[in-house]
Amino acid sequence: MPTPVPLTPRASLAIGLIFVAAGLPIMALATGLITPRPGSLEAPEWVVFLAGFSFSMAGTLFLLPESRIKLRGFLGGLLVTAFASVFDWIAFGPGERHFSGGLSIGPLLTSSASSELSGRIWFGIAGVLISCFAFWAWVRWVRTVLQPGSADSDSE
Repeated sequence: MPTPVPLTPRASLAIGLIFVAAGLPIMALATGLITPRPGSLEAPEWVVFLAGFSFSMAGTLFLLPESRIKLRGFLGGLLVTAFASVFDWIAFGPGERHFSGGLSIGPLLTSSASSELSGRIWFGIAGVLISCFAFWAWVRWVRTVLQPGSADSDSE
């Protein structure tokens, strides 16, 4: 298995800025700074905000130096929690949902409408798994914070 090559500082900066730039307009839309077309949002504003926040947090993590372990852990916990909340709302939130699905094998592509129940089940499975990962991220962050003598530059 090849050894992963770390990103250059320039690549981290570019990827980070792209992700932050992708998330900011979504958050602006959710907060009313950008006015959506009437009826175009099919989710509550907080769900839309968390979707954009997830992108922005991912970008922020690319921008932070690796030495900022505690801060990166905290922001990573926020990222995964926000991402899980979007999936959890789709699966378990009130209201009707519309799903479509498809299968692609090479050049062959098929797509069709899926039932609301099957869509909620798949999003529910993903949401529960991501929520478990969020819980793990928070436990790991708390352990890092409580660890005596941690070599994190956040405490300097």
